[in-house]
Amino acid sequence: MTQMADITVKKADNVTNIIYNQLVPSAGDGIPARWRVNALTTYPPAYRPRMDMLTKPNPGKNARQIELTFAYPVVRVVDGVDTKVGEIPLRMSGTLGDQYTDAEVAEAVHQFTNLAVSTLIVSSIKGGFSPT
Repeated sequence: MTQMADITVKKADNVTNIIYNQLVPSAGDGIPARWRVNALTTYPPAYRPRMDMLTKPNPGKNARQIELTFAYPVVRVVDGVDTKVGEIPLRMSGTLGDQYTDAEVAEAVHQFTNLAVSTLIVSSIKGGFSPT
């Protein structure tokens, strides 16, 4: 089982790091682990990007369900005041059956996550349309 830790990722400029600080580790099935950006901002917590990861057994108890949820608050200056004008939510989910070997799961997870961050898929998500 992996241990809770901060997560460092690149911002959109592909140069600058941003750290998602560990907030709360999962206390068990159905209870999410939580991260939030805490550095470089005086915004209240509701105005900061955050991610949750929830895992639990599927109803048949023969697989694990995984769900990542992400929220990116959009903050703009309105009449001289930093104002949260919206939030961009993103979600990723999957199910890993227990009949697969560790190597088979590793290969599937690596290929999927690498596809998800490929230039084509990232561009398509940013544009809001599948490739045509």
